Amino acid sequence: MSTPVTLIGLGPMGQAMVRTLLAEGHQVTVWNRTPSRAADVVAAGAKLAATPADALAASELLILSLADGLPAAVQAYYTWAREHGHGGDNWTRIIDAMRPQAVDVVPAA
Repeated sequence: MSTPVTLIGLGPMGQAMVRTLLAEGHQVTVWNRTPSRAADVVAAGAKLAATPADALAASELLILSLADGLPAAVQAYYTWAREHGHGGDNWTRIIDAMRPQAVDVVPAA
């Protein structure tokens, strides 16, 4: 069974990750602040979440590929998710490896 994955942030790196995950058979839910950026990956099989909350609720594996506001944006998603009951002990956060300063913002599970 494939692992459901949520990916937030559909710039070039985010889109490439979605395509790779889909090719590996994962169910992928995406969200982007500009919904039109999701058109190609949705056509390839990803599911577009209507809101960030819907995206966070879709799986326990969350990948953030955010170009703006790191590490503040990462902390904002993490805090919001915790405050709204998302993310239990098994919730995994994968932070954009291009920005290692963001890794320390989110505590390990």
